[in-house]
Amino acid sequence: MYKDYFGLKDEPFRMTPDTRYLFKSNRYEEALASLLYGIKERKGFIVITGEIGTGKTTLCRSLLNQLGSDTKTAVILNPSLNKSELLHAIIDDLNIDMKIKNPSQKVLLDTLNLFLISEARLGNPVAVIIDEAQNLEPEVLESIRMLSNLETEQEKLLQIILVGQPELNEILKLPKMEQLRQRIAVRYHITPLERGEILNYIKHRLDVAGNENCVEFQPSAIEAIARYTRGTPRLINIICDKCMLAAYACKTKVIDGELALKAIMDHEGPASGSEGLSEQALGNVLCEDKTEATDYARVKRANLKSAVAAALIACVVLLIGIGTRKTQQPLNTANENKNEIATDVQEKILETAPAENKTDEVLNEVLRIWGVKSDGAKTIESAGMTGIKIVTNLSTLSKIGLPALIDDEAGPRLLIGASPTSFEFFDSKLDSTQFPNRVFKVARISENESILVSAVIPLPSHLALPANPAADPRVSEFLSAAMNRTRGLVRSDPSNVILFQKSIGIPADGIVGPLTWCALVKRSNHDFPGLTK
Repeated sequence: MYKDYFGLKDEPFRMTPDTRYLFKSNRYEEALASLLYGIKERKGFIVITGEIGTGKTTLCRSLLNQLGSDTKTAVILNPSLNKSELLHAIIDDLNIDMKIKNPSQKVLLDTLNLFLISEARLGNPVAVIIDEAQNLEPEVLESIRMLSNLETEQEKLLQIILVGQPELNEILKLPKMEQLRQRIAVRYHITPLERGEILNYIKHRLDVAGNENCVEFQPSAIEAIARYTRGTPRLINIICDKCMLAAYACKTKVIDGELALKAIMDHEGPASGSEGLSEQALGNVLCEDKTEATDYARVKRANLKSAVAAALIACVVLLIGIGTRKTQQPLNTANENKNEIATDVQEKILETAPAENKTDEVLNEVLRIWGVKSDGAKTIESAGMTGIKIVTNLSTLSKIGLPALIDDEAGPRLLIGASPTSFEFFDSKLDSTQFPNRVFKVARISENESILVSAVIPLPSHLALPANPAADPRVSEFLSAAMNRTRGLVRSDPSNVILFQKSIGIPADGIVGPLTWCALVKRSNHDFPGLTK
């Protein structure tokens, strides 16, 4: 789509594991060296792990290119096999000729053993690479362990490389995996790119595609991309591709922080039931003439929107839990009327200047809802709770189902209810004669729902967001309980994170970030406070 405009021969940020685009970071060099060492020295079991999107599959393809013709390899990309099917797949991939139709397990093992002995006499290593190994059934892992018994007195005849997500390490820690775990001779964990490597990574891919200097990623764009992706190559590719498409639509060759943030919000996806961003719509939002009011910008709320736009760069670190934003919401509204807003209720809120800081009253209200004594607490933490920070829109925030503290240009307030037609807030600065109990409702219209807000969701301190949710055993427990309550399913494998996310209508990326963690906690603890309907 944009290749000709930028003078490129290829799409630089395609998602396929093309080894031409492999960026040789320090982690890549170390991981490849570990693999080559394990195979050449015939160490038996090798385990390579890494988070989703860190380039494990591409690394395996690069390994195959590095190995000489003397090394025989079998690559298993589909781990959803039983032990007999796995053995068949290994033999087929090694091009071992089976003389017998429908051979027994013993015949398969004997045939493989004879092949391995023959290759060992020739000095040829044999390696089996199993990708997505975290999905292997325990009995299949046990059969793989038995394959490691194919050895001579001097060396292992078969080198087995298990490649998988961090859950693989957790599986291998199980007591029943003790014998297999003791046989692992080489381990390596692939970490994301470091902050300083991201620009070089982007330039490398542009260079391979034919033009390293075809576009300028400004420091603000690199910062936004780095904070959102946390150095995960696959996410970097997705966001950069959207940035390039947006730049093409805008007829510019400079990608700044604002454009990068728009690409991030587009990646987060539309709200449930909404259409995604078309190329034309993306171009309209980013490149519109700021002296003209568009049809979808007639609802004026400059105070709120300018604060959101200014705050986005500062709080982009929170964008891991970002929700959705519709295309009808421009980021720049310099010439909009500063006092005109969407509804009468919102107008009253913005025009009501607080006489003093009422943050404590909002905090006291959320602690009251949780049944926690405030005792003069000034923060959530000092009250013995933890706060999960999230930047998202109101629609997505309401789907978590927990009370949420919101603080923006409109002041501190508390989301306490959500229905199909409205959002309900507690705001201590309101005149209680006009707003009984200082509670007000805002109609659920597209303009309200698409506004990004910075929110804090209070939770008991023992439910603070784990540093590494993927390795936290509570995630599978919460997921099982949540799926049982949400969909009537009792399954806890990691792949069902996406199913859970889809079932409640939050962005489905398979990652347990702040948004998903809070949703899991809520649905696993039915006695926790919820939002009124």
